[in-house]
Amino acid sequence: MTRIFEFLVAVSMVIVLAVVVALVLPTHASASRSIGVSHNIREVYDILANYRRFPDYGVLRAYDANTQFEFSGPAYGVGAKVSWTSSNPKVGTGRLAMWQIEPAASDVFLKGAATIVWKLHNSWPGYNKRIVFEINRSGKDQRLVKIVARYRVDYGWNLIDRYSRLFIHGTPDHFLEYTLSNLQNVLAVIPNLAYGELHPTLVDTPKQPIVYVAESVKNTHDNISVAVDSAMQTLQATLKKLGVAAAGPQTVITRRWSRNTYTFDVAVPISSTKLKVAGQEYDLTQPGQPVAMVPTSNQPGKAQASGVPAASKPTGTAGQTPPAVVQEKPGDWEAQGRLVVSNKVRARMAFGGRALMAILDGSSAQSYAIHKGLEAYAATHGYSNNPELLPIYDVQTRAPNPHNLTLDDPSGVQYKVYLPVSAAPLMTPWQAAQVTPAGASSTLVPASAASVNPSSVSPGSPTSAQAAT
Repeated sequence: MTRIFEFLVAVSMVIVLAVVVALVLPTHASASRSIGVSHNIREVYDILANYRRFPDYGVLRAYDANTQFEFSGPAYGVGAKVSWTSSNPKVGTGRLAMWQIEPAASDVFLKGAATIVWKLHNSWPGYNKRIVFEINRSGKDQRLVKIVARYRVDYGWNLIDRYSRLFIHGTPDHFLEYTLSNLQNVLAVIPNLAYGELHPTLVDTPKQPIVYVAESVKNTHDNISVAVDSAMQTLQATLKKLGVAAAGPQTVITRRWSRNTYTFDVAVPISSTKLKVAGQEYDLTQPGQPVAMVPTSNQPGKAQASGVPAASKPTGTAGQTPPAVVQEKPGDWEAQGRLVVSNKVRARMAFGGRALMAILDGSSAQSYAIHKGLEAYAATHGYSNNPELLPIYDVQTRAPNPHNLTLDDPSGVQYKVYLPVSAAPLMTPWQAAQVTPAGASSTLVPASAASVNPSSVSPGSPTSAQAAT
């Protein structure tokens, strides 16, 4: 009996001691991690002010690749939410809510600092759990951004929870560390631009039939201008021959920019989805079977169109037959629904769906920067785009005119630049705030295909990213 009494006394002393220790433990706790990134502060701000990219950089999918995410509330800013569900107990279920953002997005570049607070709801001990991001420009010439992530939690009078602060450098600390590391990797593949004055909008674009000429030239202003001029002459002659009218202005579809080469399509929307080519009518909305390709007899891996008689193969020297050179015939269908109209001209259905649009009002040499600015904006806001399948394109909305000249726009030319996107909300934050896009005008008159000055197309080698601002 004495031993039992001694045991109970010992347990009571331990409990009392534990309570006393808990009473003197702080009622809150925090942990922090920091990282430096070589990126524009506005991009860092934007990617943290929404949750659309959180599945890409949050550490949760590293624990469970099958973690399911669900978004609710506004797509951007205070009130945005993301919740997750996982069968892995290390992930479990939880929710983040955008609680506080200072300053406004329009001021962050000038101030060079911002604070973004996320509210966290999960199974971790405590309440009023927050993840606070403090971002500040730093380094020589202020070219770097320091990101400090802090986890803060209150325990109140929950004495058991107060002991959990001893383990805050476990899971919560790891969450901060790996999330920041992943965020750095995500930012590394986003074009590093100051796109703050771009003010893009989300619009719905119609699907349109187009005729176009594919070009690939040395990336200089003169070469591109000559190529566009030649393509437009070819397209205008083709439209006359087909007996169809242009239904919109000149459009340049960018396939690939490089330091040395610019690959693009020069296109004109047309008024009909049906074309009569080589005496037969074709419907662009119902593409036929692409021309089958078979390897040549002497070079496996090389290909030629099937159905071409052997007699058409050119004969080489020294008893060898060189690879057949076979051009597709007008009326043939190429891959992805492209109809061969002539040696250089193709026709297809294009565009359609959601697009991120910005107005380029000024020198067309800024086109590359606008392109990259839209790509960066889409990436930080979580809009998806596939440049291989749905490339960016420029529509000339105002041809050169001496009466349009201004100090900001000495050429008088104006473009609308469209980046096709998916997984996008109804409006960008700028639209929701009713901010007028830079260069927008309510009196825009689209240029007809015949009046377009081909030399004003987006030419030249990539310019400074700052041209987008």
